[in-house]
Amino acid sequence: MDLTSNLFLIFVIAAVSVYYLAPRDLRWVVLLAASCLYYASFGLRASAFFLFTALMTHFCAVRMTDSSAGTGSSDNGSSDTHSAQSIKKRYLITGLICQFALLAYLKYAGFAVLNLNSLLSAHISVPQLLLPFGISYYTFQASAYLIDVSRGLVKAERNPLKTLLFLVFFPQLAQGPIGRFDRLSPQLFSGSVFQWHSLRTGAERIVWGLFKKMVVGDTAHVFRTAIFGDPETYAGAALFGTLFFSAELYANFSGGVDICIGIARLFGITLDENFKRPYFAKTLSEFWQRWHITLGSWMKDYVFYPLARTRAMTGLGGVVKKALPGHRLHRALPQGLCSVIVFTLVGLWHGADWGNIGWGFYNGLIICVSELIQAAGKGKRTVSAKRERSGFGNALRIARTFAIVNVSWYFTCADSVSHALTMIRYSLTRFSPAAVLQIPAGRPGTGTAGTPFALFALACGILLMLVYGILGERAERDEEKPLPALPLAASFVMYLLLLVSIPLLAPAGEQGAFIYSQF
Repeated sequence: MDLTSNLFLIFVIAAVSVYYLAPRDLRWVVLLAASCLYYASFGLRASAFFLFTALMTHFCAVRMTDSSAGTGSSDNGSSDTHSAQSIKKRYLITGLICQFALLAYLKYAGFAVLNLNSLLSAHISVPQLLLPFGISYYTFQASAYLIDVSRGLVKAERNPLKTLLFLVFFPQLAQGPIGRFDRLSPQLFSGSVFQWHSLRTGAERIVWGLFKKMVVGDTAHVFRTAIFGDPETYAGAALFGTLFFSAELYANFSGGVDICIGIARLFGITLDENFKRPYFAKTLSEFWQRWHITLGSWMKDYVFYPLARTRAMTGLGGVVKKALPGHRLHRALPQGLCSVIVFTLVGLWHGADWGNIGWGFYNGLIICVSELIQAAGKGKRTVSAKRERSGFGNALRIARTFAIVNVSWYFTCADSVSHALTMIRYSLTRFSPAAVLQIPAGRPGTGTAGTPFALFALACGILLMLVYGILGERAERDEEKPLPALPLAASFVMYLLLLVSIPLLAPAGEQGAFIYSQF
C-alpha cells in the first residue's frame, strides 16, 4: 500500500476509528494488528524475515536484562557482576550479528558478487534476493534497542507482542524516522486519549507532506530523470539536473516523513522529527544535523562515539599531540577520520553501489578537511563576531553549503561514478538553460507544450516551501516572539487549498515512488 494511494487512506481511517473505539488498555493491540496487516500486504516472505529479527531482538534483550537482575551484593558480588557483563555482551553480539548479517546478505550480497566477478573475472551467478520492506529502518531500530538495554539505559520489554509493535509500528516503516525505545514505547503501549488537536495537526501534516511529494517532488522527478537518463540530449541542462534532484529528494523524503509523522499524530503519538530545514545550513556538518536527523543521531551514538573511543583512534590522537603540542589537531584528526568512516557507511546504507559509497566518502572527506582547517587555524581568525552574524555573510555560507551538497548529489542520482563525473564535466563545459524547455513534462499528448506550466507549478511549490522554512527559522531564532498560531478557520482554508491544488499542479501519469521506501 503506497502512502499516497486511496487504499492506504481507507486503511488509515479504519485503523484510527477502531483505535479510539477500543478500550484504552487494548489500543496497543489495535496498533499491532493494523501494523502487522500493513506489513503483511508486502508479502509473507518479507514478514518471515521481520518476525525472525523481532523474536531474536526480544529474546536477547530479555536475557540481557535478566543477567543484570541476577547480580547480588554477596561476597562474590564482583564475580557475579563480571559474569553478568559477559552474558550481556554475549547476547548483545548474538543479536547484532543476527540483525546485521541478515541485512548484509539481503541488501549487499548481489553487490558483493558483482564486484567479485569484476575483480576476479569470475562468473558467479548474482543471487536474486528479496529485500524486505523497511529492513534498514527496523534493523537500526532493533539494534539501538539492544545496545540501550546492554548499556542499562532501558529495560527489556517482557511482552514479545509489545516488542513486535515497537519494531513494526506501521507509519515509521515506510520512511522512518528511526525511533528510540525510551521515547516511543510509552506512547505505543499506554493508549492515547482522543484529542481533536491531534487529529487536526496530524491531518495538516499529512496534507503538507502530500503537497511536497506530489507537486514538488514528482514534478522535479520528471526533469531530473530526463536529464540524467539522457545526458547527451540534455547536456546543456546537466547543472539543472542536480538542482531538480535537490528539490525532488528533499520534497520526496521530507514529504514522506511528514505523512508518516502526521499519521502517527492521528493516533496521538509523536514521532521524532527527521528534518529541520537543511537547506538553511551554513556548514556541511550543520546540514547533516538537519537532514535525516534520526539516522545521523543513530550513527553518532552507536558508530561515531564508540569508534572515536577505540584504542586506534585514541592512540592516533596521542601521537599527533606529542608531535604537535599546543594544537587541537590531536582531537580533530581522529574525529575527522571517524567522520569519513561513518559517512562512507551512511553512503553504503543508502544503496549497494559505488555511487552511493562515493557520495558518502565525499561528504565525510569534506567534513574531515573542514575540521582540520578549523583546528589548525584556531585563534587566527580575524572575522568579527558581528560580521559572522551578518545577513550577507550567512547568505554566502548557506549558498556555499548548498553548492557543496549539490556536488554530492551527482553521485547519488547517477548510475555510476563515471556517469556522475560525466555529468559534472557537462555542468562545467556545457550550459544551455533552454534545454530544460525541451523536456516533455506536460499532460499526456501535449509534448513540451506543458513544460512551462510544469516549471511554473514547481517554482510555486518551491517558493511555498521556502516561505514555510523561513518562518520556521524565524520562529526558532526568536523564541521570545514565536509565530502566532493561525485561527482554525484560516488554517482549514489554507490546507484545503493545498489539498485541492495537488491534482491541479501535480504531473499527470505515473507518480514517482518514495525514494526511501525500500531502505
